[in-house]
Formats: sequence, C-alpha cells, structure tokens
Amino acid sequence: RGNRGRLLADIDAAAGSFQLSPAGIGDLEYPAAGFATIGSELVWFTRYGDTMNVSRGLRGTSAAQHSANGTVQVAFYCEKERADSVIYRLLVNYGNVPAWYINFSEWQAEFNRWGNQMLLSAVICKPTGVSKLIAEINQLGITIWWDEVAQKIRIKLNHPPDTLPVSWNDRNNIMSITAEDNDDERATRVELWTVQIDPTKELNKENFLRGYISV
Repeated sequence: RGNRGRLLADIDAAAGSFQLSPAGIGDLEYPAAGFATIGSELVWFTRYGDTMNVSRGLRGTSAAQHSANGTVQVAFYCEKERADSVIYRLLVNYGNVPAWYINFSEWQAEFNRWGNQMLLSAVICKPTGVSKLIAEINQLGITIWWDEVAQKIRIKLNHPPDTLPVSWNDRNNIMSITAEDNDDERATRVELWTVQIDPTKELNKENFLRGYISV
C-alpha cells in the first residue's frame, strides 16, 4: 500500500534522522522499524512518533540528498522466511483477509512435510498488489484456493503421491485419447535470473548478479 508520509525538511546524504509530515502520520501508517525508500535510496529505520532514525544507502543503493516533501514509502521485506509465513503476512497484513479464513497450523503442516526449506528473501520497494506477489511465489509449485464448503483458504505444494498409484489399464481407466501439437505453448528458451542488485530498480536482467539460460 502507498504511504502518505513525506519529508518535513531537506536532508543531505549524511543525515541520520528526519521528521515525517503531516504531524501524526508516523503512528498512523509506519511500523516501529523496517525498510523504507526515499527516492531511489533504501534505508532501515526505527521510529518514535514522527521521528525516523535511519541507516542509509542499503542493499546496493546510495545515500543521497532528498528534498522536503519527498515520499517515504515503507518496503515489504522478508529474510530467509518460509513461504507459508510470507503468504500469510501478505494476505492478512496487506490484503485485509480475516485471519480466521486461514488455518495456519494446517499450512505449516503442509510445509513442514514438503517445503521446509522453501525460504524467501526479498525487498519490495514499491506498492505492489498482493495477488501479483503471491502469483510470483506460486511459481515455486504452490497452489492456493478458496474452499467454499469449509470457508477456508487452502494451500498445497507440488509433491509425490502419498500412496502408490493404482493400476491403470485401457479397460477400466482410459475412455479415449487424442493428441495434438501445441507449438505456440512450447518453451524453447528459459531464462532464470537471481540475486537482485538494487531492489529499487526494475526487474530486468541488468539488475541481477546471476543468470541461467536453457535453450
């Protein structure tokens, strides 16, 4: 979500603290500590009222001068946090989904068995839709859906079958088979880019340290 707080006065690249405006916005919209962006600079802050004490130029960004009235935007971040916890925070804290729609102990049991090492690290500097962020996480092999009968949000990971598959044969299982080519859906080149350099910049290959290409 977008934050309405702005710099009360100009700050230089060496400033270790600043004031938010309008008065009272700190307690209304900002946590006690976290990451935030000012322009293209990422800072870590601790806050008391409208006063922010900051560590400057983090995660590949540079400390810079900023003018009064510049936007101070809280960043969403996770550091080696398991995917079930990240998705829960996104839905409840940012998506306004009531917590009682989620049986989190059930989610945890699923990840304890199949995704215990699925740890995420990211800093999201710009307001981004919850559905978009979760869709990106889902590419790791996670399925989320609404169970209308139980009135719960369910989650499952791609995994091997719990039991051995039953015997398949033409007589009992196969009604008919057709085949067709879908060349337009075939992936002939796959690129994977990891380790983002500057979280305040766009997600293009120039902003990643590592890349893998399969043709």
